[in-house]
Amino acid sequence: MWLVMRILFHFLLLSTTISAQNGAWRKEFPPWDEPGSAMEGAPTLWLPLIGPFTRHSCFPSRYMAMRIAVSHVNRRDGTLCPAIAGLSNSFQISYDLLDTNSNDIGTASAILKLLGNETTKKKTKVVLGPNGSGFSKTASQMLAVFGIPQISWASTSADLSNKASYPYFFRSVSPDSLLMGVLVGFLLDLGYTKVNMIYFDAPYQSSQADDARSAAKSMPSLELLTYRLPNSGQGGAAISAENMIEVRNNLQAVRASGSRVVIGLAVAEEAYGLWFEADALGMVHEHGWLWLGTDGIIGGQIANDINRVDLFVG
Repeated sequence: MWLVMRILFHFLLLSTTISAQNGAWRKEFPPWDEPGSAMEGAPTLWLPLIGPFTRHSCFPSRYMAMRIAVSHVNRRDGTLCPAIAGLSNSFQISYDLLDTNSNDIGTASAILKLLGNETTKKKTKVVLGPNGSGFSKTASQMLAVFGIPQISWASTSADLSNKASYPYFFRSVSPDSLLMGVLVGFLLDLGYTKVNMIYFDAPYQSSQADDARSAAKSMPSLELLTYRLPNSGQGGAAISAENMIEVRNNLQAVRASGSRVVIGLAVAEEAYGLWFEADALGMVHEHGWLWLGTDGIIGGQIANDINRVDLFVG
């Protein structure tokens, strides 16, 4: 469902002609100090962005949304957000982007570069990003030493709500503890009393599974059957031939459970591999099967291959 909504949104955005209030969208980089714009030469609010431009499928689209937002704010273009046109203070936004490479080493490297950037115009006072919860934990604990706040748009681990451990971490998305509680409660409201949950043992997916189990414990009438799959690499790497054997065995166990409701916790290529194998076993398109995903199933598993969409629709 969320995938369909996401595809529909991008289709409407790309196929609809929107007349900008202050001229055409600024497609050239950078989207600040635009010659002739009302904010040219205005005081600049510099923001550092950190995120996995490489080895992570959804961040490039998130970055483009950020870039469009900066362009609209700097031109006071209220086309998509009318409140922007009403901004009265004279300022513009600029940013620098550092690649975390979707791992802890890349995240630490990005933070160290920002901490070493103490020029007059670019002193780090806040950091936006990154995507993954594990990498946000790494970044937040480093930044906390210097009292620098961090705001993530995609890190959903419930652990990050612990202000004793992550005092300067903030986010614009709900934690998985709330999401999984809603998801499990939704299935119970639909009348399901036995549900399968299959997940990969990477930190992000395992944390979601823990939150789902905690939610299920508060609902005694719901039986949650769990199946743990071996992860083949960071960032939802494609399932290895060796691990695929265990994936198939667990899918067979799901099929034999008597329940056709499955919560699948996977990201990127591993998600495609899981759904593909499930479909090959007649567990996706056959009558009665219901698969539910979370933030990991938002388009990265398609990998620009339109032929994959059919696995995640319906």
